This record gives sequence, structure tokens and C-alpha cells, in this order.
Amino acid sequence: MAGYRLADSIHACDFQSGTVILDLNADRYFLIAGSMKEALHVAMSGKGASANQIALIERLVGRGVLAAAAERSDHPVSVVRDDAARPAGRVPANTIALAQFATALLGMVATMREVRRRSLRDIMADLRDAKARIAVRGACPLDDMSSIAGIAGAARGADFLFGANRWCLPRSICTMRMMMARGFAPRMVIGVVDRPFQAHCWVEIDAFIVTDAPDHVATFRPILTI
Repeated sequence: MAGYRLADSIHACDFQSGTVILDLNADRYFLIAGSMKEALHVAMSGKGASANQIALIERLVGRGVLAAAAERSDHPVSVVRDDAARPAGRVPANTIALAQFATALLGMVATMREVRRRSLRDIMADLRDAKARIAVRGACPLDDMSSIAGIAGAARGADFLFGANRWCLPRSICTMRMMMARGFAPRMVIGVVDRPFQAHCWVEIDAFIVTDAPDHVATFRPILTI
């Protein structure tokens, strides 16, 4: 059987109940389970498939979930397993500078508008490109955590106005950009829970969670990390 991979802009995370799919092109999540989940893994493993599995694999290709392995991929993708690493610390509290809070507030408003107008795929591509540029010139070391703590405090301050859960995506994008503007190389993580389905987004750097308490994100399994 021909080899298959997850299509560009498709990310997946396995649970016992099924595989949660994040489609960045459509900005949506959906679950595939049972025989469809088995067909997905057979296709990506390259093992022989039954006639029924071949039919299901063709459906997954038609839905844009799978692509032929020989086709070019713009970025590496994989199915996230149960053992995905997750940091356990948190940036220490610090005094929130007025200028940082104003930057976070204005950036949050702009990002909330942006996520309504642009696809998540394009926004994620911009973040990847920005991180690649930082990697070329070298990221700032984490010798002084005060600036990161200030950004974290500003992001948490914005939560009082917008809420931490409903707007976690624009908050994380905004925080990521503020940190990269200072020369840091943070990670933005989108995590999911299958039953009941939930999705959440947060920002990490090194062993610290910048935008959330560790126990808040502990139940989420990463499906996409930038």
C-alpha cells in the first residue's frame, strides 16, 4: 500500500475514545474513532490494509486528513501520543509595568480581530517564521526572568478584562509575539481533552508556563506546538 502522512495543516492527538483532528485550514476540530481511527494508523504505518480500510483511507484523503507521503509537506506533522512532555513550573510573580500592560491590552484587541479575519494556518505560519528568524540570530538566554515575568503579569492582567478561557488563543498569540519581540523563543501549545471535548492554548518557555497555572493545563494533551 502507498505510504500516507497527515496532510499539511492537519494535526492529530490520540485518545482511547478516538483521534482528535485539528484542521488549520478549516479552523475546526473533529473526532475520528473506531474503524476510521484504525484506518488512519494503518495508512500512516504503511502496513497492508484490508479492502474496507482502503475505502476508509480514501475517505480520509478526500476529507483532506491524509496525503500521499511522497507529496511535499510544508512542516513536520505527527500524531501526538500520551507521553507528550509538559513543563511543571511557572514564571514567578512580579510587578506589572504599566507600559507592558498597555502593550498587552492593545495587542490583545488587535489579535482578537485578527483571529476573526485570518486563518489559523496563516497565523501559525507567521509564528513559525518569526521563531525561525530568532533561531538564526540566537534566542536570548533565560538569565533574567524579570522581563518574562512582566509579560506574564501583563497577560494575566488582560484576563480580568477578556477572560482566560474564552480568549486563550489570541492571548497566547499576543504573549508569544511580545516575548519574541524581546528576543526569546517561547512555545505556544494547543491542547485538547476528548471527553467532554475541550481545547485550550497557552505559552511555555523552557520549564515554565507563562500564561497559565500548571494545574490548569495539566489535563490537556498537546495537539500542536509552535
